[in-house]
Amino acid sequence: MARVHSSPSFPSSSSPAAAACAGERSGKVFTLWLKSLVLNGRGCTVYDSDGHIVYRVDNYGSKCSDNVCLMDLRGNVVVNIHKKVCTA
Repeated sequence: MARVHSSPSFPSSSSPAAAACAGERSGKVFTLWLKSLVLNGRGCTVYDSDGHIVYRVDNYGSKCSDNVCLMDLRGNVVVNIHKKVCTA
């Protein structure tokens, strides 16, 4: 599978904030790809700065399914999100 590479845009070095942060890089860069890796799936994939898959979000049901799965790199479900309508 091809890897996705992000091209982060950093502020110009002439700004004071950029000068203060020039030597430090504490954050991580992630790329959100709004395309499912599953055929006919509706979801997205999150890649790290090296282009490796970190998480997948997929909806395996129909267009308006009440269930969404957040999966790790190996496809194991980490969180299962259910849509629930509250009635009073």
